[in-house]
Amino acid sequence: MSYAFLLPLHNTALSEYSCSLYTADFTDYLFVTDGFEVWSTSGGQWSKLVDGWHGGLVTFTVFLGSLVINSYTDGPWYWPRTTTLGQDIWGTTSVEDMADPVLNVHWEDQPLTETWNSTTFDILLMLPGWFANATCLQIVAYKNFLVAIGVRDPARSQSLEPYLICWSDAAPAGSVPGEWDPLPTNLAGDTLAQDTPGSLSAAEIMRDDLNIYKTDGQVYRLTYVGGALVMQLQRLYQGFGVAYPGAVASCAGLHYLTTRSGMMAFDGQTMHEMDFARIQEDIRAIFQSANGEISFSCAYPGRKQIWTAYRE
Repeated sequence: MSYAFLLPLHNTALSEYSCSLYTADFTDYLFVTDGFEVWSTSGGQWSKLVDGWHGGLVTFTVFLGSLVINSYTDGPWYWPRTTTLGQDIWGTTSVEDMADPVLNVHWEDQPLTETWNSTTFDILLMLPGWFANATCLQIVAYKNFLVAIGVRDPARSQSLEPYLICWSDAAPAGSVPGEWDPLPTNLAGDTLAQDTPGSLSAAEIMRDDLNIYKTDGQVYRLTYVGGALVMQLQRLYQGFGVAYPGAVASCAGLHYLTTRSGMMAFDGQTMHEMDFARIQEDIRAIFQSANGEISFSCAYPGRKQIWTAYRE
C-alpha cells in the first residue's frame, strides 16, 4: 500500500466539503456538497438537490442501491429514484404481407416498439421514520440496516450523544428503512459505547462487521447476530483516535486511519503505524500541525493508494 498526498488546502472549512460518486442504471453521478447545498451531475449540467442546510459535515452511504446523504446539522436524507414509463420507440421494423406455404402462417406489418424507464433525480427527501428533529454524525449501510452513530436526539439526554448508536429496521433492496424506533414488530434498536470517555467518530464496514471508532482510539465491532438482540457491540481494540468519519478509508480489506499520531493500518485485530522511513517525522509533523483538523482520506483501489487532504 502506498500513499499519495494532495496539496494542503488553505482557508477552507474542509470538513464541510465532500463528494461521492454513485452509479444508477449504468449512469455515473457525482454529488458535491459544501454543507449548505447538495449538487449532482452525470456529466452535463449541474442540478441543485437541496439548499438551506446549516454547514455541517456531510457523509454518504449506499443502502442496497439507494444513496443516503447525512448532514450532521440537518439530518439524514436520501435520493429518490422516481421512475416513469415513456413511449419512446428505439427500434421498428415491418414485414411485408406474406403467406408461408409450408407453415400456413400469415405475416402482417408489425412495428416492433419498445419503451424504457426514464429516471429523474431532482430532489432529496428526508429519511422516513427518522427520530423527530434528531441528527447524527454519520450513517452507514450495514447489511439490510442503516446504522447511525453519534445520534443527537432531543427526546433523549444530551449526554448520550457522544456514545449513542442506533440502527433502523431492516429493509429490502430498492427501498430505504422506514422505522427507527425500536418496537416488538421491527428489528430497530440502539446501544451505547460509553465504557471509554472518547466520542464516537467514524464507522466503516470490515468484512462481515461494522467497525466503529472513537476519538480516544477505542475501536468497537458491531455485528448482526439476529434474534431478540439483533446487533451485538463488542469492544475490540485500543489504538489511535480519529477525529471524524472522513479520516478512515477502506481498501483491500484493511482500514487506513489518518490520526494526529500518523497513519495507521488496521486489519481488525492489530493496528500498525505506516512506516515512511526518512519522511516519517515529517508526516507526523504535517498532521500534528494541520490546524486541528484532517479533512478526509479516500482509497484509490486501482493503484492501491490512500489519498489524504488536510488543512494547514
